[in-house]
Amino acid sequence: MKKILDFLFVSLLFTYPLIVLLPREFNIVGGIWGGASLVFVVLAIFLHRRLITNKYVFIASIISMFILLSILLSEEINFLKFQYGLKVVLPLFLASYFYVYPLNETKLLRIYYFVYFYILFLFLFFIYRYSLINFNPLLITAFRDMVWYEKSHIIAQTFIIFAIIFLFLSYRLKKNVTLAYMFFIPVLLTGVRSVMLGGILFLMVFLLHFWKKHFLWLVISVLVMGISLIIIQPDITKLLPLILSERDANLGTQNMNITTMSSGRDIIISYYIDHLDYERLFVGSGMQYLESDASFTFGLHNDILEFFFSFGIFGLGAFLIGFYYWILYDAYKKTSGINRVFIKAIGLLIISISSFAFFFSNQVIIYMFILIYIITYYQVPKGNLTHAN
Repeated sequence: MKKILDFLFVSLLFTYPLIVLLPREFNIVGGIWGGASLVFVVLAIFLHRRLITNKYVFIASIISMFILLSILLSEEINFLKFQYGLKVVLPLFLASYFYVYPLNETKLLRIYYFVYFYILFLFLFFIYRYSLINFNPLLITAFRDMVWYEKSHIIAQTFIIFAIIFLFLSYRLKKNVTLAYMFFIPVLLTGVRSVMLGGILFLMVFLLHFWKKHFLWLVISVLVMGISLIIIQPDITKLLPLILSERDANLGTQNMNITTMSSGRDIIISYYIDHLDYERLFVGSGMQYLESDASFTFGLHNDILEFFFSFGIFGLGAFLIGFYYWILYDAYKKTSGINRVFIKAIGLLIISISSFAFFFSNQVIIYMFILIYIITYYQVPKGNLTHAN
């Protein structure tokens, strides 16, 4: 039975990156994958009692408890709320299987080549999508929803996570490290600002680690480039398509303000603050924007704010303590050398993306949880694998 579960686990992990690339018309495929993952988690926990005691299952269980409490106490209970709550905790439950799936050199090498070919496939996919639409590639941020059929965020998040996985495995296996850094360049082709910023911050951590003496010159070079761009084009509204969506850039040419620069996020936050029920401060609204009769249906594009307004102080506390302390900070304490650099860089990346977009509710986050686990327990590059649970 263990071999069957291992096979199902690997199959789920290998198929989801392909499902991500499907247009929204095929969302049913993602739903089937989610259902299969849920069944797998239930079977794995039932057959492997060790999973009940591992960190990921414990954190997911605590967060699930507060999510369930918030939903049950909300003014309206519907399927969408339970579905969203499941999407938040399922990646942690699924990633927990790594506690009974110890790696070896052969498995790491297989993962390495899968990620390698998947990134190459993604790059070809990028070229194909670009060829279908006639636009200036420098304006990808303005046309990203058209190029990526309104799935730009999850596609960009998938690419950056797999680029980081490939970089770590390149260090661990001592293969193609330079190429691994080059794989970060296509991140700019996604046009997703949160991911692009996160990628830059991730690489800056490595620059600080390896080239501390040259970091000042790097900062000066970036400032010179920015000043030169402003001198060449002093009308900043004409530069907006480089960083804004087409709709927001057009608005900006008429009236550039915080609303156009943030894609309306300030209005969304103001709405949530105005409708905050202080009597439900500790348990939240049970995902207010998923009420079936709500007149306002936009999310906050910020995981911390989303947890606070949806699941209250208790839910937010469980999320912050569970992920940032028990997972990320614990990984930082247990690692050293290049492994610790990865943890610091990943921390900045996650903060960057989750501050401006949904991240933890996207199932692709499972690969980040798995990567953090691998970085924590598999040292680079001193001799054989050092593994401990």
